[in-house]
Amino acid sequence: MASASVELLADAYRKTFSMLIDIQSHNNDKMNSSKKTKCPVSHIILRMSRKLNCLQAEIPYTDLLLTE
Repeated sequence: MASASVELLADAYRKTFSMLIDIQSHNNDKMNSSKKTKCPVSHIILRMSRKLNCLQAEIPYTDLLLTE
């Protein structure tokens, strides 16, 4: 079983990641296609997804199933 701190950190990343995805989709709805090329939220989402993947690798798959 993964440590509680790793699970809490992964949960915080998941929640933040979801909020950033919502922000990005909201921003994309407002902007035309020429302005979508340089979105700082996209870079943050990419970095966070990498960190979340690393954290989830430390949590056994069965533990992830129980928390969702």
